[in-house]
Amino acid sequence: MRFLYLLIFLGLSACNQKTSKPDLFEKSNTDYQPVKRSLITPNIDGSPNDIAWKNKNWIPLDNDWEGKNKNSVRYKLTWTPDALYILVVIENLKLERSLNNPLSTFENQSRLILYIDENNSGGNYANDHSAFSYHTLVDGFILDYNTLGQPAFYNNHIDSEIKQSDSNLYWEIRLTVFDESYCDNLPNEAVKLIKNKKMGFAIAYSSTDASTNSKTILGSIEIPEDYKNQIEYDSGLFGTIMLVE
Repeated sequence: MRFLYLLIFLGLSACNQKTSKPDLFEKSNTDYQPVKRSLITPNIDGSPNDIAWKNKNWIPLDNDWEGKNKNSVRYKLTWTPDALYILVVIENLKLERSLNNPLSTFENQSRLILYIDENNSGGNYANDHSAFSYHTLVDGFILDYNTLGQPAFYNNHIDSEIKQSDSNLYWEIRLTVFDESYCDNLPNEAVKLIKNKKMGFAIAYSSTDASTNSKTILGSIEIPEDYKNQIEYDSGLFGTIMLVE
């Protein structure tokens, strides 16, 4: 009888266990990726041969956030006082532009996602602009969620261009940085970037296979299992970059 009571107690305990999401992630204050400045502003044309990218190292995008992506993806970073620049190469890929409404279909399209936290403070950014997650589409549309939780266009934050070279696709991006005072539908002043500035940053490539209705996501940082999918509102999961000469 005691054994039966024990089983009932354990069953009730299991039913009462909380399944809430973990607390916001606390990022390291010491780990960072140095990003070298470019003395020549990159020309956003999708070309990897721009002198601005010379001597900038390729960084592998090799963390599986969702599924198992078979593409080889690498990226480079550089900066000027006016913007952060990203060059991405995706091997053995040809992307097609979508004719669908991006506001309702962007999460089902293959795209780059750029995460930026201007002051590297971390925290919940679901209902404000203390951080941004820019969904960068093949056709040039840039989307993020506004403070009402609705998808909106942020096309003036990012300039991007794609270039196909043999079987490889190059995606070049100019990202203008805004701080947490950003207000939708009002004039906003971009942040001037300076040496030794630290920012939260991550990049991901989301690939959708329409034939199998499956999605894979490759990310630049490793996310603990308990925090899967939390990067969409928790900027503590971003990596850290430091701007250097």
